[in-house]
Amino acid sequence: MAIIGLFTFVSALKRSENFVYKLFVARAKLLWGDNVHAFLLVVGVIVMGLSSLFFIGVWGFHGEMPNTDDQEMKTDKMLESQLPKQSLIMEDGGTIKTRILPSIGFQRVTVEVGSFAEYLRTLPLKPHGSPVLYYNGAEKNKSNVYMAVVDMEISDRDQQQCADAIMRFRGEYLYGIGSYYKIHFNFTNGFRVDYSKWMEGYRIAF
Repeated sequence: MAIIGLFTFVSALKRSENFVYKLFVARAKLLWGDNVHAFLLVVGVIVMGLSSLFFIGVWGFHGEMPNTDDQEMKTDKMLESQLPKQSLIMEDGGTIKTRILPSIGFQRVTVEVGSFAEYLRTLPLKPHGSPVLYYNGAEKNKSNVYMAVVDMEISDRDQQQCADAIMRFRGEYLYGIGSYYKIHFNFTNGFRVDYSKWMEGYRIAF
């Protein structure tokens, strides 16, 4: 903190052209206008002063630093004990919409019939408790990181990972409604790959 204060103070004093300081100036100038350097000069002094007081123990925490993780856990448990109990899972629900319920006091927003949002909400699910399987049939060993399994066939090759899943959902949705010319995705280098070109016989070569 003291280093930040010193940096701000010296930069404001010299009206530095340092990139970081120029970012400070750009933000602060919205409120302080032409007085921005004077403002940042004062900020630098205040930060250095508070840092010094904290260092010598006059201001700030005394003794052992509190364990914020424990405090947050206790707060969460206290709030949880005050809330009415509700299961958000309807085990017999066959889609995301009917399996996973909104919390008490909340409701799902209305979406347009035939939209991508409705498509996602109505994705078919495997029975509650079904394991997540890899492409080779092996079971994913971390059962506490997922709540439901979409009932959709995947290849027996390792071709669908991470973002590929949502890309497939989007592609399946557009294909299903006949919007073939809207199906396109970009490579990491920005190159756009259109399904319409694929239909015309074009292929990607690496």
